[in-house]
Amino acid sequence: MTDELARARRELAEMDEQWRTTPLQEVLEVQRIIDVACEACRKAENAGLLSRGRLRRAAARTVAEQSELLRRTAPWLKDAAIPGTYAGAAAYRDEASRITLDHVRKPFQERIDRLSGRLAGERFNQRFAERLERNLDAARTLKPRRHRIRHTR
Repeated sequence: MTDELARARRELAEMDEQWRTTPLQEVLEVQRIIDVACEACRKAENAGLLSRGRLRRAAARTVAEQSELLRRTAPWLKDAAIPGTYAGAAAYRDEASRITLDHVRKPFQERIDRLSGRLAGERFNQRFAERLERNLDAARTLKPRRHRIRHTR
């Protein structure tokens, strides 16, 4: 059991290391969708006085379209509404990437948790059985006491 738990932990650590160097396809897809909205928001915020209104409306449409695409692509994101500002969208991109990575890691982490719980339960049962055996041995070696019954009137 401990070998299986150690192997599961080692596999997760290796995957984490690999994911640091090579991002997952799911994370890249989520980032790509949000980047389109980020770029539209950035253009609208940096636009001149005459074109700012038109670009803001276009950015709002782009954000709505990309949010809908994100809902279909990444259903594990509870809040798939991309913010309408560049700073908000950039912060949302980081948060969505983290949530996506957690979503991918979840089955591996659940396996480790399940193995840890099972191992802890086995250890508890083993300690309980040892303690019970010691108590039974101690009870067998005790000499029975004879109690006098005292009658009080």
